[in-house]
Amino acid sequence: MKLLFVLPEYPPSYGGGIGSFYGALLPALIAQGHEVDLLLGSAFVHGHDGYTLDGINITVLTTERLERNLEAFEHYRMLPELRRYLAAAWALFEQAKDYGPYDVVEVVDWGMMFVPWVLDGLQPTIVHMHGSSGQIDFRDPSPSGALQGHMMRMLEAATLRNTTALHTHSIANQKEWASITEQKVLNLPPPLIVGESPGNRRSGGKGLVVGRIQKWKGPTVLCEALQILGSQAPEVTWAGRDTRFGEKGSSMDEYLARTYHDVWRKKVKPIGEIAPSDVLRIQAEAGFVIVPSLWDVYNLTAVEAMGAGAVVVCSTGAGAVDLIEHGVNGFAFPADDPRALADTIRAVMALTAGERDAISAAARDTVTRQLAPEVIAKRKVRAYEKTMDAFVGRDVDEWVRAAVSPATSGDGGLAFLDYQPLRDLLGYTGSRIVSKLGITKR
Repeated sequence: MKLLFVLPEYPPSYGGGIGSFYGALLPALIAQGHEVDLLLGSAFVHGHDGYTLDGINITVLTTERLERNLEAFEHYRMLPELRRYLAAAWALFEQAKDYGPYDVVEVVDWGMMFVPWVLDGLQPTIVHMHGSSGQIDFRDPSPSGALQGHMMRMLEAATLRNTTALHTHSIANQKEWASITEQKVLNLPPPLIVGESPGNRRSGGKGLVVGRIQKWKGPTVLCEALQILGSQAPEVTWAGRDTRFGEKGSSMDEYLARTYHDVWRKKVKPIGEIAPSDVLRIQAEAGFVIVPSLWDVYNLTAVEAMGAGAVVVCSTGAGAVDLIEHGVNGFAFPADDPRALADTIRAVMALTAGERDAISAAARDTVTRQLAPEVIAKRKVRAYEKTMDAFVGRDVDEWVRAAVSPATSGDGGLAFLDYQPLRDLLGYTGSRIVSKLGITKR
């Protein structure tokens, strides 16, 4: 089978779960005799040299194609993120025409990369749902980007209702997209490469969180749980980059330091983003790993920690909870419930060495059996074959097609300003100038 994957990231340079997911899956497909090509790029990744890794030919989106398509989406100038997403998606689609043909194309939902493939409707296309841009914005909206977020979600829903097949890797996300698109969504767990056993742990020790310092990753839930524990609260390392919060110029780390000044940077120690190899090391060394997410399509760091033999405390808001049998191979607690998290941390810290060893062994056994890349690859291939057998071309509604296709506005994309009161425009422009110049009002 000849397969094309269109992705925004892939090893060795990646910063999220998409890179981890396909870094394990694609080599397993190659090992099973399939031919795999990868077109790499996004609104923010382009212009690099192509390369070969694990037997995969990797081509990178050219900057020239992206810039040309940005011009074709000038009518979305007022929504700059959406504009860049659509421009990159169409640029990748154009570049893919230089290669192939392919039996199946798999694209991801993030960055609306699926749009031109769905509109094309001429070849079997899988859209794997890792966490769409609209989904993420819904959980962590930008105060100044409400219109953009709503537009992304409406366009995602309208377009995805016409795709050949939808895949995801958690029960909760499967249900969410089945409801939104009124389509069947296949749930396949993520592949995971499990390394050598790091050995047994002997104490409760310190806690660890791996993930961006972001609202929906649950840092406020953790802080409130540690406040409840008071003097019993353990020290918790938080590994992951800071993100914006609230108005422009503010960050989540700063917000947490102000709001939870007795906990954040005192009991919870943010150490910034670290390399994937270092993540595995600190997971293996941690007394326990916490996944406090309010929402996460999956959270691959949870199962990576299980593979490292860690005792994992996972929120029901993260899809990885699908694998956890409470008290047997890890612990689960209700999402957005600080008191439940506090109680669970207290129980984990009270485990005997023998109990910890048993949970560690059970966690490794679970992910080794259920998430083996060769097993997931075979299940993926069966799904590809079914998609090919059932494939029929689709005609997408012209309203939807027009909304997400390149067009030329002829007005530079700024004509919408003609409908705004001049007084408002001048007032806002003045405020922008003051902000840019760093002038403080007295």
